[in-house]
Amino acid sequence: MLRKRHSIKSKILMMSILVLMVSNITLSFFSYEVAKKQLNKKGETILQNAVDSAIQMIHIAQHSVEGGGFTSEEAQEMMKEHLIGELQTDGTRLIDPFMDLGESGYFFILSQEGELLAHPTLEGQDAWNFKDHSKKENLFIQESIEKALDGGGATYYHWFLPNSEEIERKIVYNKLDPEWG
Repeated sequence: MLRKRHSIKSKILMMSILVLMVSNITLSFFSYEVAKKQLNKKGETILQNAVDSAIQMIHIAQHSVEGGGFTSEEAQEMMKEHLIGELQTDGTRLIDPFMDLGESGYFFILSQEGELLAHPTLEGQDAWNFKDHSKKENLFIQESIEKALDGGGATYYHWFLPNSEEIERKIVYNKLDPEWG
């Protein structure tokens, strides 16, 4: 009889521990998902603010063009240098931005047709059919342009980190500049 009591107590204890473990795992999973969504939202906000600041700088540069201070080409190159970095002899730009976007963040500028007008390593390339490096192979450039034309928004994609062969999930905030496109 004593043995059965001990066995029942052990079973109750084991069931209690199991219920607590499942509860903790479930709670941890949901907490992780909530934290991930909040971090993604924060990243989107930071990028949106950076893009809005860049567009304000473009407006100032455009006013200088209209006032005769610069040609349109000079003003656009000046903006590329401020946002990404100086053009090197090999056609690349060192990531030395005026605005800090974190360890592996950088600006790039697209035309509405998908040409990379400014990019650290791919400037001048047609990116319209670029697929991200996830299993879904999203046409992320087309998605980015669509969001920009719709007033702005974030696009998530998988791509190489700067100066690396490592592929990571990235985010870009897309917005159309009304003056320069």
